[in-house]
Amino acid sequence: MIGVYALFRPNLGVIGSTICMNSHRSATPWKADFCDMRSAIAIPQPRNLLDYKLSNGLHVICLVPNRVWDIRYDDGQGTRINVH
Repeated sequence: MIGVYALFRPNLGVIGSTICMNSHRSATPWKADFCDMRSAIAIPQPRNLLDYKLSNGLHVICLVPNRVWDIRYDDGQGTRINVH
């Protein structure tokens, strides 16, 4: 299981982001095989929900709104996601 989550908080200028990967059932994200949880990443400028890249290595591109997405993640230490 892979979970990718980004919560935009434009009034604060930040994004909360969680990337978790797990090979078994886990009731909490911090018990997953891999978990990168960040609570306050600066919203990249210019603000664009159709194509954004965060400082934690998450890059989301919306190719067809609400239908087709490219989701990429690279933590710089060998953990990667590349989903279309």
